[in-house]
Amino acid sequence: MGETVDIKRAGGVATVVMHRKGNNAIALDLMEELATAFEELGRDPEVRAVVLASEYEKYFSVGADLTAMGGQIDRGAPDALEQMTALSERIEELFSRLAACPKPVVAAINGHALGGGCELTL
Repeated sequence: MGETVDIKRAGGVATVVMHRKGNNAIALDLMEELATAFEELGRDPEVRAVVLASEYEKYFSVGADLTAMGGQIDRGAPDALEQMTALSERIEELFSRLAACPKPVVAAINGHALGGGCELTL
């Protein structure tokens, strides 16, 4: 499907598989692809349930990718706080879009689920 997420289907079950940079650290690219996948599957009448999984054996998700997020904010800018707030609100909006999936969702936690990775499982 994309750079960080694939969808596998088996009958009425769709598995959304994360594969972002070896540990599924949460950043905009992953969250946007997850939101798109969950919205697509939520509209699909043939999908009866969704499984969220990781391609990696040791990591479900290690939480926020602070390096990627920090690179999206100019910390020296006068509006740095506003930039940080906007990024946080965007990530939260994407989490909300996942939570709004009308199908039953199960997280297949096969490894570390730290911080935002734990939030993702919820």
